[in-house]
Amino acid sequence: MGDSPAILMYSGWKRGRPPTDEWVEHTREFLDRAFSMPILAADDQIKCPCSLCCNYVRHKRQTIEMHLCREGFKENYNTWTAHGESFVGNEQASASGADEGFEEADRMDDMLVDIAADYQLAEEEPTASAQAFYRTVKSADERVHSQTTHL
Repeated sequence: MGDSPAILMYSGWKRGRPPTDEWVEHTREFLDRAFSMPILAADDQIKCPCSLCCNYVRHKRQTIEMHLCREGFKENYNTWTAHGESFVGNEQASASGADEGFEEADRMDDMLVDIAADYQLAEEEPTASAQAFYRTVKSADERVHSQTTHL
């Protein structure tokens, strides 16, 4: 079929219905490509292109597959700049300008990750308010009572 893979990401998926076989195949190819690029796949995670995460949150492949099947791709993500596709030379994207500027934001994210990796944490006790916050976060992962099925 003559449709581009980006178009198939929208035409093969409808909320509440199983995706088409073609959609599943192209989505797997998309994820294979993105996860094969070391610059994109830090700690076996890439930016999640689902309609909820919108390339702002990084997840492992299994989580992204679930998100995409349940929520679909983020709206108007026709040039996959956060997943290795070059913005330059894409006639459709340059005509619409819809994704312009996202490439720079992605590079900023990478720079922040680089800086954080070089930062040496001080060996000191967290403040009382930080300890209280950590306890709160930790308690969110505990069951409320033994009969609950959710954390």
